[in-house]
Amino acid sequence: MKESLISIIVPVYNIERYLDDCINSIVNQSYKNTEIILIDDGSTDESGKICDKWKETDPRIVVIHKDNEGLSAARNTGIITSKGEYIAFVDGDDKIHFEYIKLLYDCALKYKSEISVCEVFRFWNDDEVNLSAESDDVGYTKLDSDSVWLEFFKGDSVADMNVSWNKLYDTRLFETIRFPVGRLHEDIATTYKLLFEASGVVIVHKELYFYRQRDDSIVHKKMTLNRCKDYIVSQNERMDFFQKNLPKFYYSDLKYELNAVFNNSFYFDNPQREQFIRQGLLIFAQLKNAVPFAERLRLYIALHFPGMYIFYLNIKRRII
Repeated sequence: MKESLISIIVPVYNIERYLDDCINSIVNQSYKNTEIILIDDGSTDESGKICDKWKETDPRIVVIHKDNEGLSAARNTGIITSKGEYIAFVDGDDKIHFEYIKLLYDCALKYKSEISVCEVFRFWNDDEVNLSAESDDVGYTKLDSDSVWLEFFKGDSVADMNVSWNKLYDTRLFETIRFPVGRLHEDIATTYKLLFEASGVVIVHKELYFYRQRDDSIVHKKMTLNRCKDYIVSQNERMDFFQKNLPKFYYSDLKYELNAVFNNSFYFDNPQREQFIRQGLLIFAQLKNAVPFAERLRLYIALHFPGMYIFYLNIKRRII
């Protein structure tokens, strides 16, 4: 059977320190029928030149240089450019196991799934990782329509369902879906729509995507007011989506969003905290009696008296 062409889209912006490692892990995939699309999103360091250097070494590589518009616009450019029957996103500072594409692709075919997901290994900056660990006896889980969302809302899931990387997508899913240009937290605004549209989702139980945690990455940067507003806009869109299209999981999403509000609000100063607290109060009002009394009381105190609740959490941490 003829192997499908798979497009690997790599947004690149000022990551000269890590980019060679990322591209090297992609060009050395065991699955060879790929096109590798490097989107230089207006880098001001040597990242663009590094992309061009790699293009000279491998005919599968396509390089696009564009003005800086952000991660969403870079990914969208890659989607429009791609010719593959499947699409994978790899962030330019991350790495992938040498069988990443092969295992996700084989799994998608075997289980007739339009999205295949792998487990994620998180590492810090220059930590060494093994990209060629044996992949024998890999387990798989085919998710039914309900299990997709049960996995989606699991806070401890090693197969992160909310992010756009660590997945292989049937290109058909992007006929009507794009990342929101000009908005941060683009994954939480997009991935759930792709999961909803997919005719099947399967998890590969192996850490194949290596996610680099950096102090200067967007995730670890200070929560600015604009970033806070973008997050809340995406939250509201997602809650509306679940209420309209997946009412069975609407309250699960409300609880999930409220937990995210907590995680963000207690570690930032005003006015960002005020924004998140107001958002939390709105979500809490919609939950009403959908949570037990003790939990409602905890949420009420946390939202109305955040200073007291933060003090309580700090005391609890010291005791534990």
